[in-house]
Amino acid sequence: MDIDVLVFIQRRPNGRYLLTVPAQPDVSVIGPTLTECKEEATLALIQRLEDMEPDEVEALAARSGHALTRRSFEVRPKRGDGRRRREPYTLAVSLVLTPGDDRIMVQAPRLREPDTRRPLTFFVRNRDELDAVAQAEVAEYFADVPLEALPDYQAARHEDIDTLGVSFKPKSPVRSAAEKVEASASHFWALRASGINLTAQAKEGQLGRAYRREAIVEQVLSILAAAQRPSLILTGPAGAGKTAIVHEVARRIQRKECPEALHDRQLWGVTGASLLAGMAFIGQWQEKLTDLVRDVRKHRHILFVEDVAGLADAGRWSKSDENMAQFLKPYIQSGDVVILGESTPERLRYSDRLTPGFVSQFRSVAVDPPGVDDTLSILTSVSHRIEKAETVRLQPAALHAAVELTTRFMPYRAQPGKAIRLLEQAAADAAQARTGTGDARRALDRRHVVASFTRQTGLPESMLTDARPLDLDAVRRHFAERVIGQPDAVDTMTDLVAVVKAGLHDPHKPLGVFLFIGPTGVGKTEMAKTLAAYLFGDAARLVRFDMSEYMDPAGLRRLIGVPGSDAEGELTGKVRAQPFCVVLLDEIEKADVQVFDLFLQVLGEGRLTDATGQTTSFQNAIILLTSNLGAGAREQRALGLAADGRPAGAMDDAGYWRGKIEQFFRPEFVNRIDRIVVFQPLGPEVMRQIARREVDAVLAREGLARRGILVEVDDPVLDLLVDEGFTANYGARPLKRAIERLVVVPLARWLAQRTDEGGLVRLRREGNAVALAARAPGDDEATATVELGGATAGRATTRRMSDKALVEGFAALRIRLHAWREHEDVVELAGDRALALDVINTALWKTAAGDRVGAYRTFNRLDRLLKRLDQLADRAEYLEELAGLVHRQRDARYRKDLAASYARLVRDVDFLEVELLTAGEDDADRAVVLLRPVGARLADGDAAVPVTRLAGMYGRWALRKGYAVDVATLAPLEITPEALATARKRALDHVAAHRARVMTRDAAQGLYPYVWNPLAAGDGEGLVKELATLPAVREIAIVAEGANVFGFLKGEQGIHRFEDRRPGGGKAQALVEVRVKRPWHDDPLLCELYVRGLRSREAVEVVGAMPAPEPDAEGAGDPEQVARVYDLAGTRAARDPRTKVRHADVKAVLDGDIDDFVLGWLRWEREAGDGDGGEDEDV
Repeated sequence: MDIDVLVFIQRRPNGRYLLTVPAQPDVSVIGPTLTECKEEATLALIQRLEDMEPDEVEALAARSGHALTRRSFEVRPKRGDGRRRREPYTLAVSLVLTPGDDRIMVQAPRLREPDTRRPLTFFVRNRDELDAVAQAEVAEYFADVPLEALPDYQAARHEDIDTLGVSFKPKSPVRSAAEKVEASASHFWALRASGINLTAQAKEGQLGRAYRREAIVEQVLSILAAAQRPSLILTGPAGAGKTAIVHEVARRIQRKECPEALHDRQLWGVTGASLLAGMAFIGQWQEKLTDLVRDVRKHRHILFVEDVAGLADAGRWSKSDENMAQFLKPYIQSGDVVILGESTPERLRYSDRLTPGFVSQFRSVAVDPPGVDDTLSILTSVSHRIEKAETVRLQPAALHAAVELTTRFMPYRAQPGKAIRLLEQAAADAAQARTGTGDARRALDRRHVVASFTRQTGLPESMLTDARPLDLDAVRRHFAERVIGQPDAVDTMTDLVAVVKAGLHDPHKPLGVFLFIGPTGVGKTEMAKTLAAYLFGDAARLVRFDMSEYMDPAGLRRLIGVPGSDAEGELTGKVRAQPFCVVLLDEIEKADVQVFDLFLQVLGEGRLTDATGQTTSFQNAIILLTSNLGAGAREQRALGLAADGRPAGAMDDAGYWRGKIEQFFRPEFVNRIDRIVVFQPLGPEVMRQIARREVDAVLAREGLARRGILVEVDDPVLDLLVDEGFTANYGARPLKRAIERLVVVPLARWLAQRTDEGGLVRLRREGNAVALAARAPGDDEATATVELGGATAGRATTRRMSDKALVEGFAALRIRLHAWREHEDVVELAGDRALALDVINTALWKTAAGDRVGAYRTFNRLDRLLKRLDQLADRAEYLEELAGLVHRQRDARYRKDLAASYARLVRDVDFLEVELLTAGEDDADRAVVLLRPVGARLADGDAAVPVTRLAGMYGRWALRKGYAVDVATLAPLEITPEALATARKRALDHVAAHRARVMTRDAAQGLYPYVWNPLAAGDGEGLVKELATLPAVREIAIVAEGANVFGFLKGEQGIHRFEDRRPGGGKAQALVEVRVKRPWHDDPLLCELYVRGLRSREAVEVVGAMPAPEPDAEGAGDPEQVARVYDLAGTRAARDPRTKVRHADVKAVLDGDIDDFVLGWLRWEREAGDGDGGEDEDV
């Protein structure tokens, strides 16, 4: 019996497929190819259908006319606090429509009912009501789903429906169990359980191509089709393209572009690990392999084994050497099992030792790495696939850079594989960067490839790219600050870095071979560590060998390995793992003479063959040798001492040291050293500099830093350390012991006896000892002046803050910012930014122009805000670390700058919090503030004074925030038909001709019934003076434009009351009505000011140039409630009766310092809601 079953197909971002059967919710298959998923789903359905009743089978059959549609729905999920989201979450859902007799069945395959796990199903009469009904059903389904779970339900980019044709035997009561077993066994389950169908992947285009390998592909196909010995192994180094050849073979078999004997055969990939998976008991893997052999023989499939040598290890254990290679050997020999394998020559030799005769059953096809030209040609072909996958463009310079870098720094992998991997990584990095910024398709050149290679290998980018020049003075300082008193050695290392950077070294030798010679303790080993730290950022990257450990002939075997062993040598293994490295052979003269001979080929030709026959390249290594020849106590006594305590005479002569070297080493060894670098004995002054550096390192240790202890060291203490720690024979090493004895031990005794934290300790010299003088934490501690203002201070204040207080202040700000990072509002904003980016990245034909413009605006606003949060958090963390360092070292140079930075950071964080609290507002980047006097006048009898003062306040505040500001004063006008007709004509002419918001004074006076005053940046005082001179000012409009300006000002809406005294002593007050609106037209003055000036909706209809205005904006303050009280005579303070925020300086408030009130309103609105908070005051 044959039926068709409806299936729902998703292709996931990782390339795998998910196939589900809506009518059978528990039948779902995940696989690498759609073909495999359909085959597995068919097998599962066959087993189900053969046990179903006829009516159940009929219900499962797919009807004709199925259609898949994708719709977007708005849902409002709950947040962590149980409230609904302010902004709706847009969710794309795929719906399957099945027409019936009188209605349409609608199913959402990805939305499963919790109890039955069946898809969400509902019915509609026709398609016209589909959107409304589906919106209600989907909204109800997600009513209790949290926000963080919604992305899991988002429709995948590739979703589709299809029907599976299933052939099965209907249920029969006489069908025996044996028939069921036979039917189940007819499908090769062993291969499906352990292998991957490469032929199916080739059918769907998931496998790559093999370029410029046509001859090898044809050879492989002919061998596989042969009747005798059809199994073969592709041998070659890793990365040479063996796997690509296998993929090309699978593609040609699937397309039947191969010998006829291979038609309708499949290529399945297996590994020893996949065959052993799930095997826990003795004999299990043998049973599994027997089933696999039966499947392969029956269906004549070909097995691909990526590592043939791995079969010799698979199955072995401590009490048995039986393995899969032995098991498969007779089947391979008879031709019942055909294996296409790949391996490196080293792995084949290893396999032949474990299982003799196994490798000889295969034919061998060598796959050699291509040349440079062929590699570039292959990369050009492969680049098209990479560009399509990652949406980038690979320029020719990027291909050349990939070949150049991998050839030089990855000698143990072959082309083109290593270059392809580097290009794929560079493209993935570019795609990830584009996802974070919203940039369009990027073109990748050499610098992008170099940057990816740097991240992948840890090599310094400055040494790999010509785009970044090398500052040789900075390089010299790097070495001179760490190795003191050795100018010749510093210059040598600087020259070495310059040569490596320029690429002018000999490509057939190591990057450099240097012999450091001189007395002990003068910086030879430290120079090697410094070089490694400069090149790799970490001194631990130094490959160091203490040659005193290789004094006997056995040391040679430890360096290069033992013949017959699989273990790598200590030297060759480390250099192969890290080809670009600094190798230090410390005290080379102590090694066995055979070791000197071993290094002849290393120093001369940059290569070394180990005991297994593998060649290790040293051509990207810097080899440093150190020696103390000629610096023994006997030589120094023979030379005597100079006046400064340094050895006198020939030790200052380079010829002395070279003579010692030539006396000890053979000429062929000395001749392979690029340069002999002499390290001079250290004098007292150099020792004093070293003592200062070492003491600073001690004072930075964790025990002092954790307790907040500050330590001051007197100069005589350093003199004592030099006296006690300096000897010409031993260099600087005794100095460290002196510091431990004279400084560390007394500090440790003092710390061990106290429990409190903080404090100041002074170290001073008393004879030949160091004494400690401790002070309490607050005694005589230096402080800095910090000017604080804004939302935390109420008004500008001055504080004296100690270094410790600054550290704690920065730490509090850091914690505050990190709390915002994890706040649910910020998480919601990040989700909104991602949604906007999805709209931006959607194809143009799928979105309306207005949606894309809105998405760009939303993305830019939220991206700027979230990046600002990250910047301030990083800045707070950096300043906290800097303040801690200043606190520990009592460095007064940075104290003043830190105080100023703290004040700036406090203001920036306060302002950012305001933005975060208002970030959810829509269209919040423009605001119109309308001011109108109401009620009684002040003592001077001028109702315009409070209006103009408030206008100046808002203008100055907006200018300080960097907003664009326009101001207009409205004058009364008697409306007549003639005036309306004239205004209509002029308005239409202006809208058609200009469409600009900024107009000249003359044009505005001729067009509108108000006086137009554009406000220049920084001219707040001029504005107030100009407004004060205008007669009969009744209304003023402030138009501000900038990030979140409406969100900041919405709390200003309400009644602003000015309180003063009359000349006779009584109280006087003036009231100003403040309205805050969103502009409801592209030109806010064409809408707001015209309506306010003409006082008539009919006037708008006469003009006919704009839509009608909207009501007051949601979230603004109550226009009938007192928003602010300005006491001009008594306390001279300003206060907000709603939020209880009070500012002690009313003059500062009227000068534009309203951040306290803005932030106070937003916090009050968030915490208390519209119905709670301070009591309303009567107007």
